[in-house]
Amino acid sequence: DETQANGVLRGKVQKYVREPIAFDQNNVATLYRIYVVVQADLFNPQTQEVYWVEPLIDHQTTYSTVSLPIETEAMAKERLAGLVATDILTRVTQGWINLKK
Repeated sequence: DETQANGVLRGKVQKYVREPIAFDQNNVATLYRIYVVVQADLFNPQTQEVYWVEPLIDHQTTYSTVSLPIETEAMAKERLAGLVATDILTRVTQGWINLKK
């Protein structure tokens, strides 16, 4: 139950962009860039105290639909999610380290 927790991590995708950046001879997209911006915060639902807010976690990656390694947009999104998660994990653990000082 979230209301009993001492800390709750929230996140919201603020922006997601997928754009073709390379094309074949028939003008069909072969390489895409995806870009995501996420806002995250850690707060105490009991006291409503906000421990930290990260308003701009942004990452981008590319994927190809024809060149090795061939990927789908979903696969590239998974990689992006991993990058965002690593940033958030680092921020959370650094935050706790800083609170202990």
